[in-house]
Amino acid sequence: MTSAIAQLTIDLAWSLWGELGVPSVVRNHTMVVVDPEPLILSSPFIAQTDARLRDEIWRWCAAHANRVSTSRLKGLSKRAEPDVRAAFESLAATLATDTSVRWPHPPQTPPWPRHPEPRPRSLHLERPSLLALRTRAMVGVGARADVLSAMLGSTVRWTRASSLDHLGYSKRNVARVLGDLAEAGLLQQRGERNTLTFRIAEREPWERLLTLEGLKWVRWDLVFELAFALLQLEQLSAKPAAVQRVEGTKARAGLDALATALDLTSPPSVRGSMAPVQSLLQWGEATISGFVERSP
Repeated sequence: MTSAIAQLTIDLAWSLWGELGVPSVVRNHTMVVVDPEPLILSSPFIAQTDARLRDEIWRWCAAHANRVSTSRLKGLSKRAEPDVRAAFESLAATLATDTSVRWPHPPQTPPWPRHPEPRPRSLHLERPSLLALRTRAMVGVGARADVLSAMLGSTVRWTRASSLDHLGYSKRNVARVLGDLAEAGLLQQRGERNTLTFRIAEREPWERLLTLEGLKWVRWDLVFELAFALLQLEQLSAKPAAVQRVEGTKARAGLDALATALDLTSPPSVRGSMAPVQSLLQWGEATISGFVERSP
């Protein structure tokens, strides 16, 4: 990974891991909620050309695996691109070889040939960006904490269980948690088109308890998916112009769907473009840069 988009993705990973306590010279996301599992799942692939980042990821995971949802990692890894999933599984195999951490990976997965030296890595749960980990410290690691965190960050007034599918838990599990939180009076519940929907009952107490003022939520799983789609698009740059036009049109549709989900400016139209891939990559570089250089 040596392109501009690849380097930006590495920089983004460094900033997010810096929030989690990894030694990093850059922390651009002090007021953005870090989502641990999508970051853990995506980072081994991102760090393939950055040995220091790779080692720091291993050290953090070895020290703080008890803060991570294994069931969520399992659910998210099933949806990941094969190359991303394979890189994560190698991390999991290495952890299983050296530590008591047991994250999902096939038994035959080879661990890393060089294993990092363990070093203590502190957590700073008082950091606003670590809301997800503070919530887990309060109610336990698992779907209950993650559903609650997602509901606190929801920009939709009323949310249904299917809208939280990206968390990586089963719809039944999410629905059960939402129902429990509603029964406890923490969420409001109502029926809507034969479906139950929910919202935070009183936000102000949560803002005081969990320090929510000024915080922003980002679908980091989609941001990494966007970055990986752009990296795949780069491989078309050496293809004939006719191939670029056909594949560029297909790629734009996928990028546009991700941009819509992330509330971003749509990628440029490539209809009739003589350089569709380059046009999309320029948009992609500016977009990923926006996530790296400042809090989105």
